[in-house]
Amino acid sequence: MYNYENQEYLQHLTGKSALWYQDVLEALLSVQPKEVLELGCGDGGFSRLMAEQKIRVLALDHSKTFLEYARRRTKSRLVQYEQANLDSAVGLHIAGRRFDAVVSVDVIEHLRRKERLLKDVAGVLEENGYLVLQVPNLYCNMISQNYVHSPINLLRKFRRGVRGAWRQFRHKPPEDICRVEYGLDYRVADHDAVWLSSPFWYLDFFRRHNWELVSCTTWSFDTKKVWLKRILRLAGHLPLLRWLGGRMIIIARYRGKQPRPRKKRAEH
Repeated sequence: MYNYENQEYLQHLTGKSALWYQDVLEALLSVQPKEVLELGCGDGGFSRLMAEQKIRVLALDHSKTFLEYARRRTKSRLVQYEQANLDSAVGLHIAGRRFDAVVSVDVIEHLRRKERLLKDVAGVLEENGYLVLQVPNLYCNMISQNYVHSPINLLRKFRRGVRGAWRQFRHKPPEDICRVEYGLDYRVADHDAVWLSSPFWYLDFFRRHNWELVSCTTWSFDTKKVWLKRILRLAGHLPLLRWLGGRMIIIARYRGKQPRPRKKRAEH
């Protein structure tokens, strides 16, 4: 079913309503982009929502089946669809174009070379451009129980999530936090080829590659109940609980390459 040219999988994805994208759309609109690169557009559902907000979109996906469907459903001229393999060893290359923001919704977890792709994103952003990600959180049992069926693994996941959150709360060095979490990063889901990662992996990646973390919340759920949505958003700001929620929404700004330190001349 999870072959990306499979019509049944396409029908599964088209069942997502605008409510599914509500939180990540609000996150994207907060950075006020005019031109956006979308990585992994799928059926084009989020591309069309961005076009409704008068945002010009270049949407990439590897599946011809998904792209053909997206083009048929999209009437706005603000959206352009192109085929691209985001998991290629060659990397992401878009000649002559720069974007105010790059967005990816529930895609990065499907890629084996996600670190390579995230490095390439910096090269297609305008100065002080933004990256907006939505990805599943490894430490949310409500999501991860579909991927890792062993109760022992769920218990270990939760324990490591609490331990990492506690170290983060105590302002431990990022290297120390990520070291204890690394054992559970890249756990492969058997039925969907999903590679779940902890929030601390992303925090460490952005720190190492000169990104500024603007915001990070893991409490994004597609509930129709307004009161429940407000409670979940409140929980997403609590120091310890914020790392144990559902889908992560991360906003990061690229600060440019760090200048190389100059070598000191030898004194005579």
